[in-house]
Amino acid sequence: MKDQLRQAIIDGDAGVATAMTQALIATGASAREILDEALLPGTDVVGTRMRETIALLKKEGLRDAVKVMVGGAPVTVAYAAEIGADGYGANAGMAVERAKELVG
Repeated sequence: MKDQLRQAIIDGDAGVATAMTQALIATGASAREILDEALLPGTDVVGTRMRETIALLKKEGLRDAVKVMVGGAPVTVAYAAEIGADGYGANAGMAVERAKELVG
């Protein structure tokens, strides 16, 4: 099911992504677990689909339940702010430090 969610996000298919997310939540998966498994790193998902992912989280009432971080080569701190991400890390070390700040 997580593979189907991953593909729906890559394809920009909000209807399927919503259905898959709801089904995963019904199994007891947390929003963090769902996103950890569903999002693939890379320019396509991070660079062009993260905005849609954040919008989908808002639409489904899940946005406040998760912290969204983006980063790496295809993303800038300005883009992270533009799409409403909670955090940005240019590299893994920076991402860890920002994640610690976000979760307290």
